[in-house]
Amino acid sequence: MASTSRVGCSLKFYEANNTYPTDTDAIIIQLRIKLRYQLCVKAYGAEFLVDDISAPEFVSSFSMPLAFLMSNLCVMFISDQLSDLNVDAGVRDFSSPRIAKFAFDTAKRYGAAVSGFMTVVEVSIGKVNCIREEEFNRISSTLKPEDIDGSKDKSLLIQNLKLEDQSAS
Repeated sequence: MASTSRVGCSLKFYEANNTYPTDTDAIIIQLRIKLRYQLCVKAYGAEFLVDDISAPEFVSSFSMPLAFLMSNLCVMFISDQLSDLNVDAGVRDFSSPRIAKFAFDTAKRYGAAVSGFMTVVEVSIGKVNCIREEEFNRISSTLKPEDIDGSKDKSLLIQNLKLEDQSAS
């Protein structure tokens, strides 16, 4: 296998005062999405973090009819909202039923006064891509020396990895 990819997700729920105009027959759900991407290389018996990127928080709000909360449409509706935001399918499958349950519990607790509150969901998504040794070698063989930051020769990068591996032993 040349590379692997892992996606993780965590959710934090809370209620906030609703500042959005809404019908009394709807609940507001605000998604606060935080993305983190890491790229690492597993080569020569060691793992090296190459890139670690955290994107600015993205906020999206939508209203959902209260009638949806009482049916299976709720999970599908939330999944569609996440899909429109290009959220990974695994994250959608994990998040949608949990968001629906929290929204349902909020609506049940507040009854008709639910329009004064908003369900806020902090969605933290982490994706890690690991490039294995064979893929690393394939990519590094296509690089020109000037493509490698500060290196005069692409073999220096490979030699450095080998030296770091030997010193770790």
